[in-house]
Amino acid sequence: MSYPRDQFQPAIRVADLLQHITQMKRGQGYGRQNLLRLVDEQVEEMEQDMEVICTLVLPEEHSLDVERALPEGQTASWDTAKEDENRNKNRYGNIISYDHSRVRLLVLDGDPHSDYINANYIDGYHRPRHYIATQGPMQETVKDFWRMIWQENSASIVMVTNLVEVGRVKCVRYWPDDTEVYGDIKVTLIETEPLAEYVIRTFTVQKKGYHEIRELRLFHFTSWPDHGVPCYATGLLGFVRQVKFLNPPEAGPIVVHCSAGAGRTGCFIAIDTMLDMAENEGVVDIFNCVRELRAQRVNLVQTEEQYVFVHDAILEACLCGNTAIPVCEFRSLYYNISRLDPQTNSSQIKDEFQTLNIVTPRVRPEDCSIGLLPRNHDKNRSMDVLPLDRCLPFLISVDGESSNYINAALMDSHKQPAAFVVTQHPLPSTVADFWRLVFDYNCSSVVMLNELDSAQALVMILLQIMQSSQRRLPPPALSISTLQNILLSGHAHPPFLLRGAA
Repeated sequence: MSYPRDQFQPAIRVADLLQHITQMKRGQGYGRQNLLRLVDEQVEEMEQDMEVICTLVLPEEHSLDVERALPEGQTASWDTAKEDENRNKNRYGNIISYDHSRVRLLVLDGDPHSDYINANYIDGYHRPRHYIATQGPMQETVKDFWRMIWQENSASIVMVTNLVEVGRVKCVRYWPDDTEVYGDIKVTLIETEPLAEYVIRTFTVQKKGYHEIRELRLFHFTSWPDHGVPCYATGLLGFVRQVKFLNPPEAGPIVVHCSAGAGRTGCFIAIDTMLDMAENEGVVDIFNCVRELRAQRVNLVQTEEQYVFVHDAILEACLCGNTAIPVCEFRSLYYNISRLDPQTNSSQIKDEFQTLNIVTPRVRPEDCSIGLLPRNHDKNRSMDVLPLDRCLPFLISVDGESSNYINAALMDSHKQPAAFVVTQHPLPSTVADFWRLVFDYNCSSVVMLNELDSAQALVMILLQIMQSSQRRLPPPALSISTLQNILLSGHAHPPFLLRGAA
């Protein structure tokens, strides 16, 4: 995919991307309805500050048609998709395949219309037809989907939807738990690797009458919310990198789908393409990338919110880079990044921490609305440290008139969502709530990071509470470890073990 340099928006240098996005957000919008105003505002800023690089400048003779800036809806013919014989192969009537870029399946004997599938070839960065964007398979199209996988020699499927969202079926389960035959294609599950935000499934694929057995991976991103976009791009960026790393270079197109094969599908492709561009050219051209994507399939990157998210994801990737470190290299790398530069009086690890502060979104009061409720003020040790509403572990067990709020947040581990509950040191008035939390979320370990004296005092309080409580904790043994014990011993032998507490 290449982009004319005289288009409405020029490419942005990676070094200027933060400033560019900051200016765009200051204009309160990325969408087509804001593009004219953004041009006026940014040209005015350029006149005030000649050092501003990331501005939108148009030749005087250029006539700006806002409605055509980012085309929405149909922009090319899709006659084949509209044929009566193919209508039941489309999940949505307005997200179907353009004729000029559609994937043409080999025709089956006796069925002249069997060449149609709701899928389009999409160009990557200097890689024609690097992707196939398609809808989530329906019951009627699962066999066609696997025909396409075999025909195109694809080794990777990227799934950016869950099977059911908000009670609606978004995609049928088109893969087996063991072995299944879909038409002429036998698919066998080899391995499943669940992670906190996505799952990688490995299959073998074989066509009837062929000796060749191919390996295929299904990368299933499970953390895209039912509405909107992910709060942070970090998980999706790791997902994109994993697909890139594991996809064989000689393989056919990467097949990408959500439900319709438009919004989330376009986000994945745009991010992957722009990261390649940033790495090779030191610039990104998100606007013209999305324009080109939409010329190949309708409404890729479907909403303004998704368009903003693509910008934020690429910014995070460019600022932070790939920070994954092989375990065998961690010790030496840690010493290197901790070394102080005498000229700057800083170190790489300090610079990384400053970068984290830049890319971390500011918390707004509405993000912590439950912790800010007047009835919950007394349950917070500090009003400056509140859990986000979306991370709250609501208390379920009933305890008199106490509410379901506790100052705590659910946190993912590398492989498991909501693997940890992070909470404040209990106040005297919230000790009972603390144990409701332990009970409700079946916690088997409590790790205290307080000073040892405080931890010992707290354990005594907990023992008293548990001895007087009528509630039975579900875990047979609850271990409580202090930070000092873990650091001194090298492994967490708990200094306190409470068994069968009642």
